[in-house]
Amino acid sequence: MDDEYFADSPALNWADNADGIVEPAAVKLGSFSKPQVAAGYAAMKKLLTAGNLDATILDGGPLADFTDLLDPISKLPADLGRWTASPSYRGNPVDLVTRFDPATTRLLGHTVKVSGAMTAALDKNRDLSVTGDYRFVYAVGPVVGTATPSRAVVHRMYQISIGRPGEYVATTGKLWLAKYSSELANSACFEYNGFVNPAFGGAGGAKPGKTVDPYASPGALGGLGGNSPSPQPTGSPTECDSVSRL
Repeated sequence: MDDEYFADSPALNWADNADGIVEPAAVKLGSFSKPQVAAGYAAMKKLLTAGNLDATILDGGPLADFTDLLDPISKLPADLGRWTASPSYRGNPVDLVTRFDPATTRLLGHTVKVSGAMTAALDKNRDLSVTGDYRFVYAVGPVVGTATPSRAVVHRMYQISIGRPGEYVATTGKLWLAKYSSELANSACFEYNGFVNPAFGGAGGAKPGKTVDPYASPGALGGLGGNSPSPQPTGSPTECDSVSRL
């Protein structure tokens, strides 16, 4: 059973894969009906699933299953294409999606452990804002060699904006990702190659930052700013922190 890969981890009792992304009961919010809010929750689940559980993307493949959900009017699909082709500190696809280098890292089993929540609210313009804040725990091992398998923890936030009908130019059926943030636990420091880069055999060794527990903070990722035609990361960099456990 895949649970063996999560032994001694808080994630052991978390839900498996998309079962961990639970849509709350919808209620009417402002001019948005209960079915419209429910549709927003369903859209958020699709986005979280594509960005963090899609087998093709996890294995370092194309991001189409994620970018096809996004409104092409926004700059983000094009940005992600450039970042994937030429990743850098200021443009790295793992800021938005979880992917591993198939030349170095293999996923163990068929289970990703998932925990988090989504919420809906009206923003200052009375438009609908749906936020998903989740942790995803991946069991990983080296492609070659005998290094001990490990885990990687991705804490990710997406916020989509759903405008009132007729108020904005938007593509029907596509999502406007207004804000996003992420924290990676067990990924190489200062490595901007478009992948999560886990170390094997523990928590990745000492790093120059502080020591943090990737399971400990219950709150949402911070730093939410204003909407933008091309959203920017809203979390502060923590890539060089050491982790106390995985």
